Amino acid sequence: MNQKVRYRLYKTGKRWVAGALVVSLLGPLAGPAVVQATSAAGESISRAATIKKPIIFVDYFSGKEIGRVVTDVPKEAKYVVQAPRNYAFYGKPITTIYPVDETPLTYQVYSTTQEFSKQIQYKAGDDVVSTWTMSGLPFAKKQVLPPPNTGYQFVGKAPTVEFLDNEPFVVQVKVKEMSFELWLVDHETGEVLQKYTVKRPYGTKYDTQQAIADTVYRLADGEPRHLEISHATKYQLRVIAPKKYHKTLTYQYAGKTIGQETITGTAAETYDRTEYLPTGYELAEDVEETAIITDDTEDIIPVVRQMVYRTVDFRNEHNGALGHEVVRGYYGDVGIAEIPAYLAADYRALHPDDLRVELNTYEDIQIILYPKPKPPVVPDPDPEPEKPIPPVDPDPDPEPEPEIPDPEVPDPEPEPENPDPEIPDPGPEPETPDPEVPDPEPEPEKPVPPVVVPPIEPDPEVDPPGIVPPIGDLLTMREARQVVAVKQTAVLYKDKAAKVKTDRVLGRDTRWQAYREVVDADGQVVGYHLGGEQFVKASDAVVVDMTRGVFTVRHPDKPKWAIATWTTSNRPVQIIKAGSRWQTFGKRQLNDGHWYHDVGGGQYVRADHGTWQKK
Repeated sequence: MNQKVRYRLYKTGKRWVAGALVVSLLGPLAGPAVVQATSAAGESISRAATIKKPIIFVDYFSGKEIGRVVTDVPKEAKYVVQAPRNYAFYGKPITTIYPVDETPLTYQVYSTTQEFSKQIQYKAGDDVVSTWTMSGLPFAKKQVLPPPNTGYQFVGKAPTVEFLDNEPFVVQVKVKEMSFELWLVDHETGEVLQKYTVKRPYGTKYDTQQAIADTVYRLADGEPRHLEISHATKYQLRVIAPKKYHKTLTYQYAGKTIGQETITGTAAETYDRTEYLPTGYELAEDVEETAIITDDTEDIIPVVRQMVYRTVDFRNEHNGALGHEVVRGYYGDVGIAEIPAYLAADYRALHPDDLRVELNTYEDIQIILYPKPKPPVVPDPDPEPEKPIPPVDPDPDPEPEPEIPDPEVPDPEPEPENPDPEIPDPGPEPETPDPEVPDPEPEPEKPVPPVVVPPIEPDPEVDPPGIVPPIGDLLTMREARQVVAVKQTAVLYKDKAAKVKTDRVLGRDTRWQAYREVVDADGQVVGYHLGGEQFVKASDAVVVDMTRGVFTVRHPDKPKWAIATWTTSNRPVQIIKAGSRWQTFGKRQLNDGHWYHDVGGGQYVRADHGTWQKK
């Protein structure tokens, strides 16, 4: 019995498979295949009812149905859904199903042969300045190209368009800044006189008068008044150039020509008279620095010799610094360096010519000084023995001198007597009694205050004295190689505590090489060590910056103003011209709190009244 049942089931399943094969073979003849049904491999075939589940395909863009199929498979049998021919699924749907009922199932698809065409609209604000058409398959993405053949550019980065429909795509643009060269060309010779680089927005007009506004040229006849700015990278304008003049600059000192230079320029062009000055000379006081070219005439320029300052560094035979002095004079002169008073007692030059200084440059000069020879110490001679004083003999008896009688002189005759007139005797003056003065009453005696004897207190107990270090031990020296300048005068001491004086006093504004600083217990600098047994107090000297350079006079508010030079006491010395250049030998702070450059000769200029360049 079981064998018969199995046979009938086999026959039934065989007919179902045969029917499915017939449907699959006849399907292509009736129309395009839209699905493929596959029964689960290895599953047993039964008489169970077939599931006819509708599969509906809808166009993603139009929403219209484009076709459907029915599963027609046993319940829970595997079924793979395939998109219609020339269509693709939208997204990533589940295409393998196991139908259990006949509820319709919808899939969104789109055509793989359809193309979208989008119009790209380029807008500058609300105005459409250009259009462009781009095509692409559904869901394709492409980058929008810049507006073709226009002077516009994207606002920000280039956008990307996705093809989902045929609607226009709007892109915001702005006017492009065009850069071009403008040449000014001589209308007669074709020579390029000047070149400019100009930037202007695309499509605007450029006024050609602006190109010649700051020149001496004028537009030739027929040249345009405006230029339309487009994609061109170069424009030319023909211009008429003014006549050129040749000016001869003649520099004269004391009526004699000492230099000449010829310059070329156009009418109304300015030139600088100081540019070609002969070395060592400057313009006379009433001569302007600039002038204007008007013709080919000669410009006679009076000049005077320039004041030259040269610093003399005095050094010993071992190249050790002793001090410095500034020699000044007119360019070309020969100056004599004077040995400072604080050195003259101990040093000398080997030959007087060694102190000659040629004033033809601003460079420093070194002069070697040698110690003066000291006379040998001659011991005092032994004192001579005292010579005995011979005894003095008493005078011998003098010889008697002969007596010389006095000459006889007769007595004078007596004069007659003249009796005195008688004067009557005045009577006695009446006595005037003295007024009676009463005796003063005696003052009462003042009581004597009692004497208070203070109590005697015993002396407080005092610990036995310890060992107190000497004051000098509280001072230490640390390495600090620097230059110090004397403020007024400075006594030279033999010890770091500045207790033992020497017989030397350093002069005002002299500079000395210091090798160490003397520091107290609080870390404060109280002195400077100048080498050997030589010390100065910190209150008598100031550290200076010895960096050398060149200072150019230029007042920050009034560049053409002259400025003053000052002493260390902030007293004016002289006035120096704007633009003049001075060699500097260091920098220090004066009493007014400002920083000054040392220009030599005890003169200083304020650092903020010019520019300084390190040498």
